[in-house]
Amino acid sequence: MRPLLALTLCLLSSTAIAVPMQFDHQGRIHDTVGVPLDGLQIITFQLYNTSAGGTSFWDETISLTFDNGYFHTRLGDSDAIDISPSDGDDIWLGITVDTGTELPRIKLSSVPFAMVANHVEGSVDATSVVVNGTTVIETDGTIDYSHITNAPSDPFAALGCSDGDVLGYVGSAWACVAEDSHSHAHTHPIIASAPASCGSAEAGQVSFDAATSSLSFCDGTDWQPLSVGSGDGSSAASPGRSCNAILRAGESTGSGKYFIDPNGGNSSDAFEAWCDMDTDGGGWTLVAYAGTISGSKTATVGPAHMMLFDEFGTYDADATTSGTAFSRLNMVEDIFGDAGSFMAVRTSVPDNILIWPVAHAADWRINKRLPDITWMRMTNNAGVQWYNRGENITVSYQGPAPKYTGYNWNVAPNENCDSCGNAFDTGLNHRSLLYWEQGESGYQATQWFHGTPMSLTDSTAPSNLVQDIAFYYRE
Repeated sequence: MRPLLALTLCLLSSTAIAVPMQFDHQGRIHDTVGVPLDGLQIITFQLYNTSAGGTSFWDETISLTFDNGYFHTRLGDSDAIDISPSDGDDIWLGITVDTGTELPRIKLSSVPFAMVANHVEGSVDATSVVVNGTTVIETDGTIDYSHITNAPSDPFAALGCSDGDVLGYVGSAWACVAEDSHSHAHTHPIIASAPASCGSAEAGQVSFDAATSSLSFCDGTDWQPLSVGSGDGSSAASPGRSCNAILRAGESTGSGKYFIDPNGGNSSDAFEAWCDMDTDGGGWTLVAYAGTISGSKTATVGPAHMMLFDEFGTYDADATTSGTAFSRLNMVEDIFGDAGSFMAVRTSVPDNILIWPVAHAADWRINKRLPDITWMRMTNNAGVQWYNRGENITVSYQGPAPKYTGYNWNVAPNENCDSCGNAFDTGLNHRSLLYWEQGESGYQATQWFHGTPMSLTDSTAPSNLVQDIAFYYRE
């Protein structure tokens, strides 16, 4: 059984009035070199109250069909899930593929814990209600208002409340208010803008950005974008969240231009993007193009010209034919994350394709340096056969841009030579993969990348002819 990695999302089912004993689970599973699962697989799900070891208190085995690593199921359909307070504060989900080793367990968010509410359904039979030692409801069923600041002894009689009214604190005094006008915003209010931190104290908060009319949700670790859905991408009024979202929704009509709205808010900021819906399962959004250089990189796009690290130029969905140079990873920042991947393709040599993981989003967007990675995939026959490279991947000259930097596979970390005796099947240095060019003097001024980028074979002398590399992102 090959080693596997999983990216998953749990969603509470809300199809019944009673507390549901199932929750939806979806995600993607691929092996450690990036190959996604496909076809029918036997998956065992188990719930634990510990992150490792221990005995599960619930399990279910399901036959699932995977499509490019993606799956979706509803847990608890055949064996209802019953999470009770006795199961502890933390619940962990374990996933096992066929007879393999269980994947690292996933700590469940607060959503499935709503199932605990099932244990307080129905009537409450008590002689009185006491909160922190203070009697709130007397043994005869009357409410003791003496503990409510400034409340009269019998507020409903004193204030002349009508049927259907509730007691509310309005301004500086208690008053009768209509039940449907009473605000419940204290549970999880929508705040005007996201605070700098997203931790346990902010978990559950929703933020509204008036500038983009978009919503974000704090999951206890990071602010995540919220969307009411994904359109088919056929127009600015019906944008998809991304090329991959359009593909997963079954709305793809093949590689081409689609409207996308990565922040998931008001579609007024949707834009037309080029989507590769075919390569390696499709769903790739064009984010940068190392295109035509006029005179020098600085003269063409400005002094900040490191592809993917810097932001420059105007997004052009037709860049592969127009030659427009741009780098606009910022336009998909709302869907950009560690679990995503990049793909590089030369327009004039489409047989050569390189895919590698984002691995660390902050390195690309903030630190502006190549992160360490554990795999890459490449093909020299347009994807007829992919080759997974999962060993000895290093970064040459790691540091913040502007910087000569690049990835190596199966060669000495800082091997920096042409005609070194390397080959597609044995090892490649950064000069034949992608070696970012920072210089602007002489021939360097007309190179985005040093050496012979995307040759995927032994590099030769530096070439300033490579001005046609498309970069895509898939979340």
